Amino acid sequence: MLCVEIGDYSIIVNGDNVGPIIYERGLRQGGMLSQYLFISCVEGLSALIMQAETKGDINGVKICKNAPILSHLIFLGDCFLVF
Repeated sequence: MLCVEIGDYSIIVNGDNVGPIIYERGLRQGGMLSQYLFISCVEGLSALIMQAETKGDINGVKICKNAPILSHLIFLGDCFLVF
């Protein structure tokens, strides 16, 4: 419950305190569950990209003659799409 508990923020805009901004639900960026949420979403995205490649809707890029076709790279919270 610590990952989805109620929290609040205060923001300073042009020297004036704006807030508090209160949120009631959701995951914090960098929280314990956010990495697992990213992994589960990326698994679905990767499956959809491979399905579109199989159908011929999208094409990846080949770096050199004997290299495999590259369409996407997923690494530590980043996703690079190459078409």
